Amino acid sequence: MEKERVEMETGIVLNIWKGSALALDSATEALKKSDPVPEPPMVFSQEKGRDEENPNDPAYRRAVMNWNARLIVRYFQLLIATASEIVFVPETMIKHDSDEFLEVLEVGGIPPQKTSIGLYVQWVSMYVTGADQRTLGTQLLALAGVSEASVAESEATFLGDEERDTDQDVPDNVNGRDRDHVPVETSGPRI
Repeated sequence: MEKERVEMETGIVLNIWKGSALALDSATEALKKSDPVPEPPMVFSQEKGRDEENPNDPAYRRAVMNWNARLIVRYFQLLIATASEIVFVPETMIKHDSDEFLEVLEVGGIPPQKTSIGLYVQWVSMYVTGADQRTLGTQLLALAGVSEASVAESEATFLGDEERDTDQDVPDNVNGRDRDHVPVETSGPRI
């Protein structure tokens, strides 16, 4: 297994390697079960006489952004746990397996994880911060087969900057066919 060495601004050095894309898929499915992906609210379209999804609802967009953020944090934690190891920690830094680290968590009111891997993930999350955390997360995702562009693209899919309405500015009928793929018999008001 090929390892990449990553040095943080704090002087911490980690080895990282290719994480499992299947593990990320499992993490996604687990999150979907415990915290379902938000669904856009329905609004009644006077023009079409039926309810339609409103993907531009501000509350929905915030909910999707927050859900994606929870997923990225889950990915980061899983990849730290499964695709990284400590190479070097400066003597002045608190180590993940020390009593001092448990004291830091206690001072912050943060419950310590019960396993050494859990404590390691907490430690990395606390001591690898800011730009280093983003860089480390991006590198881990890239090694697992998820590029930074893919992460940005998936966020844009849910949270596109451009406004779009439910019709997406296309005519209702093209060549005599209704473009919304809903049978005419079912497009009336629901009773």
